Amino acid sequence: RALELYELTGMPMSRHKELSKRHPSPYQLCCLALDYRSRQTLYDRINLRVTRMVEEGLLEEARELMASGYSATFRGSWDEERRIAMNGPIAVLAGTPVDTRMGVAYLEERGLPGVPFPLSRGRREQTAFQHAPAADKRRQALAVLRGAMAQGCRRAFVYCNSLSAAVDFPGLAEETGMRIVTPLDVYRRLALRYRALGVIAANAQGLSGIEKVLLEANPALDLLGACALPVVLAVEAGMPPEELVERYRLAALAAWFADGGMEALVLGCTHFPYFKEALAARTGLPLVDPAEEMLRLLTQ
Repeated sequence: RALELYELTGMPMSRHKELSKRHPSPYQLCCLALDYRSRQTLYDRINLRVTRMVEEGLLEEARELMASGYSATFRGSWDEERRIAMNGPIAVLAGTPVDTRMGVAYLEERGLPGVPFPLSRGRREQTAFQHAPAADKRRQALAVLRGAMAQGCRRAFVYCNSLSAAVDFPGLAEETGMRIVTPLDVYRRLALRYRALGVIAANAQGLSGIEKVLLEANPALDLLGACALPVVLAVEAGMPPEELVERYRLAALAAWFADGGMEALVLGCTHFPYFKEALAARTGLPLVDPAEEMLRLLTQ
């Protein structure tokens, strides 16, 4: 616009601005702005739009441009920092050592380096942590993240639903500069894709946190929920998946969700992908594993 103005008038824009200040404006200024009621929902919808753009061919379009002669080279310290961050170790945070080891194994099976950072030593200590004052939980989580950064981690994979609901990880991501992905990030996106969802969680507290996030993102969403702490304990005890599905009647539970009109069943505990394949063989209801979408968010 500035070049066009100079070409048409022979005068640079700076000179136009200088001359305009010599006379009072004949206009009354009125500033208007949009204020969205939930910035998190706004961010989630922006992210969902980007996801759909990728699904609809954004990468193919970029490849065509590169083939046409456009350069994909980016220079600068920011790009170098990003390269280091995206190739460095990933901090895996969870409530207990068992959860954390499962998260590390999940990443390593996909060729990604995970470093374990459990926030408690066992179930009882984890429960106490979840009921601690918010400031104490934030302080402890921040200390763990800073320890992870000292070991070269610039990304964090929060492999625990209840921990995600108990700590303000978006705020910690902003404070530390780390890229932190939690199951709640996935649930916010899921809420915009469905009209009715079933959720199976480890306990009532975890279920409550998941439902809160889903309904904040989509108040019109129909939800059915169930808790299954004995299933979590069975997973940790190493019960074979097929036996676990049979013993705890998970196929019947999936049928109850389907009969209630649910379009999919969210596995709302990071232990539950352990039996996903065994349950999928006995139900036609789609099973949603948030870890798969978390991994995509972490590596995109």
